[in-house]
Amino acid sequence: MAALPFREGPDGPSIPTIHHPLTRCHISMRPRCRCRIRHRPRYRCFKPVGVPRRDLQSITLSRAEAEALRLKYLSNLHQERAAEAMNISQSSFQRLLASANRKTAEAIFTGKALEIES
Repeated sequence: MAALPFREGPDGPSIPTIHHPLTRCHISMRPRCRCRIRHRPRYRCFKPVGVPRRDLQSITLSRAEAEALRLKYLSNLHQERAAEAMNISQSSFQRLLASANRKTAEAIFTGKALEIES
């Protein structure tokens, strides 16, 4: 994947931009916020019993997705409070949670290893 061009700001390059060929203008992408993750899982990989790890395909959960699962299901926080705890919007939290649920279900029902990025 090619590196994105950056628009020059007062302090140097700051906002990634993409030239849109149809409108002939530059589209600025919003910078990603860093979400707050307060827990590092003790274990990073879960796999089906009796199948060697080398024989399995794997699915990777981001640390943010793992944190969303933890806050929602282990801490029993409502999405508003969980989003506040992660310092992200409620809609971003919902997207993380949906992605984490989808990946977890895929790993369980298709016999893949589930890894959490470090």
